[in-house]
Amino acid sequence: KNGWFAKPPLVSRVAAGLDPGNDTLLSCKTLLRRVLTFMLTPGDLEAIAGAAIYTVSITGGSAQEAGSGPDALRGDDRAHPRPDVPGQEKLAPGAVARVYLLRLLEELVVDGVNEIVTDDAKVGSHGDADGPTESTVEPHSGGGANAGQSYLGTTGGMRKKGDSRGSSSAQSSTGTESSVHPNHHHHHHHYQHHPKHQEAQIFLSAFAGILTPVWFACILEGCREEASASAVLRLMILMIQNSRKFAVSFEEAGGFAPLVLSIPKFSTCPSIILSMLSHLLHAPILHLPCFATLDSKQLCDVFDAESDAADLIDDARESQRAHSDPSCGIFALLAECLGRNIQLASFNNETGRKARSTNEAVLQLLGHRHAFSSSFQNFCRTPDFLEPLAQALCLVHDEKLQKMQNPAFGEAPMTPNRQDGHHDGSDHGMSRAVSADSFGGDDFVEWPSENKGDRRASFARRGSLRGVNTTATPTERFVGRADEDEGSGIGMVQLLHLVLSHAVLQGPLAAPLVSALFRSFPIHASPDQVEAFHLVLIEHCRSVVEDVLQRGEPIAIANCIGVSSVLLDRLMAGFFTSEPVLEAVNIVMLTLNSLTASGTYASRTLANVDQNLLVADTAHIARLTCLTAIQRSRPMGAYDEGDDDLKLAVLLRVGECMRQLLLVPSNLLGGQGTMRKQGGYPTPSPASRFFPLWQSASLSRCCPSSVNCTYPDLTIIEEPDRAFVVTLMADIHSMLLDKRRDIREQAVVVVVSLLQRRRGIMSELLITDIPRGDHRMETV
Repeated sequence: KNGWFAKPPLVSRVAAGLDPGNDTLLSCKTLLRRVLTFMLTPGDLEAIAGAAIYTVSITGGSAQEAGSGPDALRGDDRAHPRPDVPGQEKLAPGAVARVYLLRLLEELVVDGVNEIVTDDAKVGSHGDADGPTESTVEPHSGGGANAGQSYLGTTGGMRKKGDSRGSSSAQSSTGTESSVHPNHHHHHHHYQHHPKHQEAQIFLSAFAGILTPVWFACILEGCREEASASAVLRLMILMIQNSRKFAVSFEEAGGFAPLVLSIPKFSTCPSIILSMLSHLLHAPILHLPCFATLDSKQLCDVFDAESDAADLIDDARESQRAHSDPSCGIFALLAECLGRNIQLASFNNETGRKARSTNEAVLQLLGHRHAFSSSFQNFCRTPDFLEPLAQALCLVHDEKLQKMQNPAFGEAPMTPNRQDGHHDGSDHGMSRAVSADSFGGDDFVEWPSENKGDRRASFARRGSLRGVNTTATPTERFVGRADEDEGSGIGMVQLLHLVLSHAVLQGPLAAPLVSALFRSFPIHASPDQVEAFHLVLIEHCRSVVEDVLQRGEPIAIANCIGVSSVLLDRLMAGFFTSEPVLEAVNIVMLTLNSLTASGTYASRTLANVDQNLLVADTAHIARLTCLTAIQRSRPMGAYDEGDDDLKLAVLLRVGECMRQLLLVPSNLLGGQGTMRKQGGYPTPSPASRFFPLWQSASLSRCCPSSVNCTYPDLTIIEEPDRAFVVTLMADIHSMLLDKRRDIREQAVVVVVSLLQRRRGIMSELLITDIPRGDHRMETV
């Protein structure tokens, strides 16, 4: 009738690995652990797994209903009413039981495998083994005390994966009844499988048969607090890292994608983040300590020592399906948590502070590992990393947008000294008007009517240069200033910068990676989000290109041209508004000038032949970029008046750089017809050392087959300079009649410069003989 009385433990302490402090349940767990370590049947396992699922349905004593528990609980609550400070929540009875059951499972996994692989002596006198067993009961670094001999605890170097992984499909676990081979003593020194590897895998596959991915997802779905959620996740990562059978079935069940519904609500919990990082960075989870708070220096030290365990990397490679979706990967889940923390970080309270510090620690750790770990660098080039990163960045912009539009939402927590309610009310009204205005514009376009002639400005093009705030960089406008703390989204941008600069500086073929970044915004993003994301991306492309042109290797310089070709590709696909269009022109002109001017670092670094090859490509991409930009600046339809500022800016750049723009392979190669194929462009043979340079310099030569490139490659154009002059003159004809004087003048400058440099082509275009009726020709 009265039930037991137990003081509820703090969630945050249990999540950090402490015991919930319920003596009755602790004794039950210890007893079960000792009994089941000797003899474990699938029936026992099923009973434990079922009991753990049952605890999810135990209500009472949960956060909402804490008052309805026994009197002891109620009295406690009355003395300290539930404070809103996070970290003070109490653990409900069902959750306490769940934590004990999950830790029991983890200990059974670790103990069972350790029993299989440790000495005869140990098994013979099990009394001695109680010592270490005792000491591992309280902190749940399962089996950590006897890690000297443990098999799971030392995955790092003990066993390299061979081919004998496949046969781990026996049904019931053998426990410790198996006899132990006499050659156990030297298993620290050789790098094959542990002699008992087979039996250990059989034992683990029995667990994998009962603790299925669906079981984990169900329990996580039911966890309402981080203590038991972190125990579930820890057990799951332990199984993925050590049981081949479980890892494969986990991938087949959709990987981490189903957990997106359950894990991110605990995005500030250190032990949950740590479990995800251990899987992402391939560090054996049993080697990692439990931290109550995340500190970037501590994390870097721990992961420098433990990450990149060779067998875990091999495992991950083997169990991953051929075309798995990036949303199924561990980084997608981690990025989801980081994104949620960025949302929380905008609040000026304890949760906001915790979210900021969590993100700061995690992002600094990832940046640090990117600098030192080649396997993590390779991972950062895959869609599994790039897509979730891009999606998180789009969300960052969304946060910033909401803050700017709704002062009451974004700024009220920041300025607690606002007391007058009237002021707040007016604020709400204003923000509602602003948001209706800015969001309504995307969903419903007003039907154009004739009587709006006086409001000509209402048809000003979206995103035209006139409305751009040139004082702040895109990152400052859409993400935040660099001096803000890294938890607020700047950390994400810095990670993006690291990945970009590494791709461009180290090794060939950066263009496909940059192209993938431009394409990987989420499918439900609004035009504003995509534009903001692209602007931030272009800004960092530019800073990387500027850096490379000052200090890069030839291959890095070729990659810069590749980056410009990606911008051209997206520009022709119609993604950019005026600001990114102009940035694309500026970046390609910067590269072209630096390659053609004498005395710059880039032109000194490149040998003669390389330079000619690369200059021809850069000039080709620059020509196409300028022409497309001029076309984008013209009115697109009846209700669009174009963007004159963009038109003028591009014309100015064309006028300044006419000589470089007209460089084509024939005058670079001195006109000897030896190397020329049709089209007048030499293609290096795949064996030559120029080939990677040539391939990296244009997206159209190295994009994957699934991607269509939108611009023609230089190799297929007959007379590139002639094509450019003809197209440019067609555009300039309308500009000579423009209503703005500065545009007309600049158009004349361009025509004069064309006449000076391409007299032949221009005279063909501008001079023609027209037959008159009286048998004579008149030259016009």
